[in-house]
Amino acid sequence: MYFAHLRSVVFDGGLDIGPEIAALGQPARPHHVVPIGPAIVWAPAYLLVASGDWSGAAAGMWTRPAGVALGLGRWYIQAAFLSSWLAMAAGLVVLHFRLRREFGGAIALLTCALTLGATTLAWYVIYEPSMTHAVSFGVVAAALILTERWFVDRPPSWRHAVFLGMCFSLVMVVRPEDGVYLVFPLAALLFAPAFRGAPVRARLRLAGTTLIGAAPLILLQKMSWRDVGSVYADSACSAFNVVTSIAAV
Repeated sequence: MYFAHLRSVVFDGGLDIGPEIAALGQPARPHHVVPIGPAIVWAPAYLLVASGDWSGAAAGMWTRPAGVALGLGRWYIQAAFLSSWLAMAAGLVVLHFRLRREFGGAIALLTCALTLGATTLAWYVIYEPSMTHAVSFGVVAAALILTERWFVDRPPSWRHAVFLGMCFSLVMVVRPEDGVYLVFPLAALLFAPAFRGAPVRARLRLAGTTLIGAAPLILLQKMSWRDVGSVYADSACSAFNVVTSIAAV
């Protein structure tokens, strides 16, 4: 489902994924509430495959299929799957290094192994890489560890604040329900040692800088839902507005 939006944007320049849904054998459903985050993470590898496919066809090495089949081939799908795996692996790597710094290599390795093997993460990265879960794990892990590094250990620069806003906006557009993790940077602004004694104005200025970093992806998500114009998209956009409003507060 998430993959269908990526193919539609790249090859058709729109968000009408009806043909992709039919080609993939998916049942009819209110599919326009899909977040754009997975497509953003998958896009680099997908576009790399598309470039190679176009170059090979232009050189006469093969013929590309016509219609909706273009962009739904094996290598395109594998590019998305590989991107999910890489996102998950990146999350495990940053988690490992963070834990190793405090608890040692053995504990860090065991924790990461259990995170992968004793939860549903392994299932999603092996059997359901087209779902949001593997990508979600990677971006959430990175965002939380950067929060600790830039908001807890020491006051962040404005560049760090903007980048952290970008990270958390990616968290939200991968899985909107993961917006609950915004409680971590909020708690850091209120209680972290780095902000002990900081005036309210300085904290608000930093929060505003973080929101500036988050704005592009949040607006892109809202526009994508508005563009499809379905009642389901309107409902999803309303729910998303609630989460972003809470974050702004």
